[in-house]
Amino acid sequence: MFDVSEWYRRQLKGRIAGHVASGLDKPGAIIKSARTILARGDVSPEALARILREVQIESVEPFLGPPWSQPGRMERFRLLKSSLSA
Repeated sequence: MFDVSEWYRRQLKGRIAGHVASGLDKPGAIIKSARTILARGDVSPEALARILREVQIESVEPFLGPPWSQPGRMERFRLLKSSLSA
């Protein structure tokens, strides 16, 4: 059976990770989308917290030091995390 919550979880994680990696998406659009998904109950606040932890572990921390040294990832992540935690 198709799990709508899992689909939304994957979609949201992909958008957050993609923005953290490239910075090409508008953060306001991601935040608005995430808040809508949360408000409709398609993803729980606990699931969002897990998504943010996973993105930090997979898409932020490995790229902070050499050989990549991409501190912009942390700044983009912090912006999204603080906006979604409020």
